[in-house]
Amino acid sequence: MAGLRRKLEFFYDLLSPYCWLSFEVLCRYRNIWNINLQLRPTFLAGIMKDTGMEESVKDAGNLWPLLVPQKNKYLSQELQYMAKFYQVPLVIPKDLRGVIIDKGSLDAMRFLCSVEMENPEMLEKVSRELWMRIWSQDEDITEPKSILIAAEKAGFSEEQAEFLLKKCSTEEVKKKLRETTTAACRHGAFGLPTIVFNVNKKSHMFFGSDKLELLAHLIGSSDSGLKRQASFLLKDRSWETLEVMWEWIPISGNESAVGQRDTSPLRAKSWAVGVEKPLPSKAFWSLEVPAGEYAWRWG
Repeated sequence: MAGLRRKLEFFYDLLSPYCWLSFEVLCRYRNIWNINLQLRPTFLAGIMKDTGMEESVKDAGNLWPLLVPQKNKYLSQELQYMAKFYQVPLVIPKDLRGVIIDKGSLDAMRFLCSVEMENPEMLEKVSRELWMRIWSQDEDITEPKSILIAAEKAGFSEEQAEFLLKKCSTEEVKKKLRETTTAACRHGAFGLPTIVFNVNKKSHMFFGSDKLELLAHLIGSSDSGLKRQASFLLKDRSWETLEVMWEWIPISGNESAVGQRDTSPLRAKSWAVGVEKPLPSKAFWSLEVPAGEYAWRWG
């Protein structure tokens, strides 16, 4: 049963940059953690309404965190740190209020539900393209033309994208988004991202992008969270030198390790958006290094 993948549900809304950060990390680590990652497009405004948070926010005279001046100052800096750490090209939109309050994400989230129903294998790519538009390129995701551009960039033909867009107006798709939002609330969600990990017939709910190490600990990954892998996540897209314990092992075949174990600099490339961490074989990693491509393992 060791090969059985455990289910992990990821409830997300494109309006949240923290959802994007979590999304990319989960996509990278799903093989390492041996999880069946299920993407669940959810309507954040619906969660706030269903949980009573919407009225509470109005009664308290509060705004979305990124729209409160002092919080915006801190969160914008925090997002920059996190974007660099996780290697996600996140940029805060200039008209943040317009993006979050005036435009919202309802049509885009319905489109993702349409994709999930018709072409679930494309949901990851389309979600990423829409996130890139709103949170990296400061472009619209509410107009039909904008959604079609993202869909075609993800790999859909013009005809396929238009079919999926038309389907968004059907009761079937609207019901799908409502049901997923309700499911998130039943798990205890009060915001997004919400991650639900199912193991031993029990569900564990985590809120926020800062709970990934706790999630990894619960999953029981041999990497004990992101700590041993952090060097691959915190560097920018350039060659960096890391001091590690290493031994060279030929990629082809199953030859025994050669060379003496020692401390030596190793130059490893960092992650790019959409690149999944490879599944290791006997704890070996395939990396690009100055002398060519070799396998490398932790000392």
